[in-house]
Amino acid sequence: MRVKKGNIFVLISIIFLGALTLIYGYRFFHYYLLEHNNKKTVEEKKVLYDKLISYETFDITKEGLLRIDNKYIFMGKVTNNYLYYNGIIWRIVSVDFNKNIKLIADNSVSSMVWGVNSNYQSSYIRKWLNSTNEEYTGIFNEILDSKSLINMDNCIDQFDDIDNITCEDYYNDNIMLLSVHDYLLAGGKESYLNIEKKWWLINTDSTNKAWHVTTDGGLSNIVNIDNNYYSYGIRPVITINGDINLKAGNGSLESPFIIEEVNVEELVEVSVGTYIEFEDYKWRVIAKEEDKIKVVMNDYIKDKGEYIELPYSTASNIFSTEDKDNIGYYLNNDFIDSFEDSDYLKEGYWYIGNYNYENVFDYKNIFKEKIEAKVGLVHIGELFTNDIYDTFMITGTDEINETIYKLTINDELLADITTKSNKIRPALYLDSSLKIIEGTGNIDDPYIISR
Repeated sequence: MRVKKGNIFVLISIIFLGALTLIYGYRFFHYYLLEHNNKKTVEEKKVLYDKLISYETFDITKEGLLRIDNKYIFMGKVTNNYLYYNGIIWRIVSVDFNKNIKLIADNSVSSMVWGVNSNYQSSYIRKWLNSTNEEYTGIFNEILDSKSLINMDNCIDQFDDIDNITCEDYYNDNIMLLSVHDYLLAGGKESYLNIEKKWWLINTDSTNKAWHVTTDGGLSNIVNIDNNYYSYGIRPVITINGDINLKAGNGSLESPFIIEEVNVEELVEVSVGTYIEFEDYKWRVIAKEEDKIKVVMNDYIKDKGEYIELPYSTASNIFSTEDKDNIGYYLNNDFIDSFEDSDYLKEGYWYIGNYNYENVFDYKNIFKEKIEAKVGLVHIGELFTNDIYDTFMITGTDEINETIYKLTINDELLADITTKSNKIRPALYLDSSLKIIEGTGNIDDPYIISR
């Protein structure tokens, strides 16, 4: 049978076009998948250390991440070194060539007296930060994932003149304070570390008076006048490994670096430092126990949209739920009677021991006395007391003076008279079996809870 030439041409054309389609289709999908996989590989290998060193600036006259000797240091009033970790906003201080990243809390997380005639190793601040064989130590350490922390060496030299600082004496700990050397290296009062509040540094002078940052960003070692010892803010310093995966963020305050993925379904799983919405208020988690969590209001109590002011007591500085003239009675009756979900609350202990020179300002003395209630106030040494100011705490000075502590805007503790009216910032215990139905736990997107 004779085949027409036209049919042969058509057949060859079809075969040719089919071959081209197969060849270029294969090339298209091959290189698409190759490129797609390469991007995925890059994303998988995105680590915090690599992101940070890409910020390096080589102009020493500019603010930013500069290389000095064997590490990179954030200097000046930088705004791209924020990191969110364990419910706390941190600032990245430095990155060394071993990929160790030093962090400092962006704000003070509590305020206390340093101690009486003590260096850092024996100070109450160190005991509050790190766990020892003593009871009630490591208050801050308990909220962190210690497996992620790296023990660090920090310069703890004693000196009387800040113009003559050498780093010859080092101390190793899980959690520490910032050294004067690191503070000045970052730019001191002209750096991001100046938060215009008073906070402790790790160094002392030759008489064991601790150095601290003042409200104008300067340095001082004035810690007392006679038996009146000053209390300043605590900004913990930790070190993490820079090889950790970077999940999100660009280092700004609005979008801090995120290095952990958190998916929680029940209140028992939330991190200390995260936020919860309850009864039209935002609350911050300050402690976790086996069957309940402790939260503190991120505001003051309002009535019909207006802040209320009440005295602590007309008779005593001891917290009481039975005395109708005591703030404890108001909180556990009038205040929670208006709650729609008061069944979410649980009873817990509120520690009411005194804090004064007679017990050498040992914060552990606070735990010697306690009362049981659903609602109370924060005590000295409790986490995140520094978020809200000029409100009563639950800690008294002593029974004779009958004064009660409150925190000033400079992160200093002040003894106030109990009959003076103040705005009220309560704390309470919530049932930890409550469900999380939405939210990420951030201050702008708090967890929403339900049965």
